[in-house]
Amino acid sequence: MAKKLNGIERSIITYQGLYNDGLRSGVVEALRVADEIRQGGPGAWASFRHEPRWGDTPPPSPGFKKLRLYTLRWIFGVTGEAAKNASFYYRAVQVLVDEGVELDDMQEQLKDRTLKDLAKTRASLNRQKRKSSVKGPAHEKSDQKTLALSKNKVTPPKRFDGSIQAEFVGNTQCLLGMETGRDIVLHGRILAVGKSFVVQVRNAAPDSKAAG
Repeated sequence: MAKKLNGIERSIITYQGLYNDGLRSGVVEALRVADEIRQGGPGAWASFRHEPRWGDTPPPSPGFKKLRLYTLRWIFGVTGEAAKNASFYYRAVQVLVDEGVELDDMQEQLKDRTLKDLAKTRASLNRQKRKSSVKGPAHEKSDQKTLALSKNKVTPPKRFDGSIQAEFVGNTQCLLGMETGRDIVLHGRILAVGKSFVVQVRNAAPDSKAAG
């Protein structure tokens, strides 16, 4: 794997006349090497991590998930600005990988859409993911709180402006002879609703709470 990656690095450096084509070709070939290492499993990944090329900055053990990033760092540089450039190319190709573009078609896609535009797209997607991950739980709690408040909210009764027709049945005799202005409690059923309510009163009694 080291020989392949070193060969890709040299091809990019010597591709002076058609630098962009050489760059795109080198990026795709580095991705192929990443796939080969992945197919080799943990042993191949361990060997790759311990190559002298890395010096004091070897890929971390969990870096297997970002294997493509580290094969790109191998050919562009493992530290400083060179490592930043490798991350730039990695963000660009990840857009195509996520879209399901095959390696055989990758170079043409990189030419049509440019590495710069793809890297911007990836950065934008990453920002959206971070915002949604931060906003999500708090936003959901806020929605739940709002829903709970709306359920518990008591709507003030509307003032009825109309007439009520009462039909007295059952125990309503206590109303007879009751003085004017006395508060009463009625129990019954609404028979009709509209400008004129029709109410069937089944039971009537003085309001004991208002008696004092």
